[in-house]
Parts: sequence; structure tokens; C-alpha cells
Amino acid sequence: MFHRITLWCLFYFLILLTIAFAQEQNPYRQVENTDEPDIDMFIAHWEDSEPRFLYGFLEVRDILTEIEGDPLQPSKKGAVLTDLNSVSFAFLKAHTSTNPSTLKGKQQIFYITSGEGTIKSGSTTADLYDGIGVVIPPGVRFSITNSVEEPLTMYIIEEPVPAGFKTNKKMLVKYEYDNKISTNVRRVDIGDWLFSILDGLTTLVSFNPMMQEPMSMSPPNLHQEGTEEVWIAVKGDLQLQYGEQRRKFRMGSAYKVPENGKTPHTNINQTEISKKLLWMMKVPVEENQRPKRRVM
Repeated sequence: MFHRITLWCLFYFLILLTIAFAQEQNPYRQVENTDEPDIDMFIAHWEDSEPRFLYGFLEVRDILTEIEGDPLQPSKKGAVLTDLNSVSFAFLKAHTSTNPSTLKGKQQIFYITSGEGTIKSGSTTADLYDGIGVVIPPGVRFSITNSVEEPLTMYIIEEPVPAGFKTNKKMLVKYEYDNKISTNVRRVDIGDWLFSILDGLTTLVSFNPMMQEPMSMSPPNLHQEGTEEVWIAVKGDLQLQYGEQRRKFRMGSAYKVPENGKTPHTNINQTEISKKLLWMMKVPVEENQRPKRRVM
């Protein structure tokens, strides 16, 4: 009897030792560190929110919204933005147009992900399709039309407009593939981003699609207070590593990097297929340090 108990104890000890060793060998193990913010509050999917309507017929689902509570301990999932107003996903139904509209006190960036249509502002009409980005400044009248049977889908990023900021006087339309492709192993510079501080962004310094190459991870990095970095999984599912915690980064979800200056984050593609993300960042920039630009 004594020998059986001893053998069972030894067997149980070996199991625990094996588990501990396996965890040590896995750098991406999920261990909940109480010193880290709750990462699940900083990531959200558009399907988790109720629809609202903009400009008459544009159905919008918010993903990330303005902060509620402590910036490192938000009281509502996805309510984590300290500088941007919102990060949302939107649909325009087949053969539908929005009402002609004008923004006030805010600026919006549209990034088209599927469907076909047009955007009209004044005497200018531009085609909309996958990879097209549009910046709509305040005071500029515009409307969007879906011209095909499938929904016209897009992400909408809304920036506040600081007092005294000289915004553009007309909409700006650009196509991502007119620039060099940015990847996790080769980040192009400011001149090759879809939109940058040079294009009249009011809050962000950068807004750019990025391809996450197969079987790769982006370099882990940290962010101090005053830096707002947001990632959106546009095409394909990925993995998000935040400190010692791992989460699935589903297509259609977005996350903000908490500004605690001590916990690294990285995006991981464990598949053999390239995945597309949207990357945007705000960093503290003094007015006299902003690159000179021509107001369009």
C-alpha cells in the first residue's frame, strides 16, 4: 500500500514537472499577469456593437470608442481611445446613397474593403473599391453611393480637429497600391504611407495598410503615455501577443496598445497566407515640429 502511494505521488510530481517545463519552453504561453492591463478590454469586434446610422443610410458598427474610466483600466470593453473619437466598420446597402452631409469639428478617414461605388464632393466624383482611402475634412460636403448588388464596406476612423488646426479644403482620395507595399519586415517611410501627417491628418501621424507575411511576427514594442497605436485585422485572422498573454486577433476586430510603457505587443501570422492589417498611430508632436504641408 505504501509503495503504491509513493509511486502515485512520484507519477503526479513528474506530470507537474513536465507541464512546468513545457510552459518554460513556450514563449507565448498564456499566463495572466496581474501587473498587466486586461487586454480583453482593449480589443473588440464590430459584431459586438449595436448598429447606428450616419448620413441617412450608412450602417455603422463601432469597434473602439472614446475612453471610459482609467486609460489602463477602462470600464467598458472597447472604450479605450484617448485621442481618436472612434474606429468603426460600416456598410452601405446595394444601390443606396447617403444624404449629402458636412462634418463639423471632426474629420473622417474612410478605407474601403469591398464592393464598388462612388464618393462625390462638389464637382469631384471618385470611384470607391477595395484599397481606396478617403479623407473628409470638416466643412466639405459629400455623399457616397453604392452602385452594385453587394454591400459597400469600409472602416471609418474619426479624428477630432484641434482648435486653430488648418484642415484641407477638399476631400483627398488615394489608392493604397499606388504606393510601395508595407510589410512587417519592411516598413516604408512617411512618403509611402496611404495617409500621413503631410496629408492633413489632424490627430494621427500615420495611417497605412500593412501585410503580415506568412509564418512571421512583427517586432515587439512598447508605448509610453501620449502615444495611441491602433491595429485592425482587415483580411484574415491573426494572433495577438500582449506581454505574456495570447489572443486570437479576428478579422473585423481592432485593438489599441495600452500606454503603460512596460508591456510589449506583437502581431503574429502562423499561417502560410499573407494577412492584411490597418495600422495607425498618434505620437506627441509639437506644432513647430510638424512637417510643413500644403493645405489642399
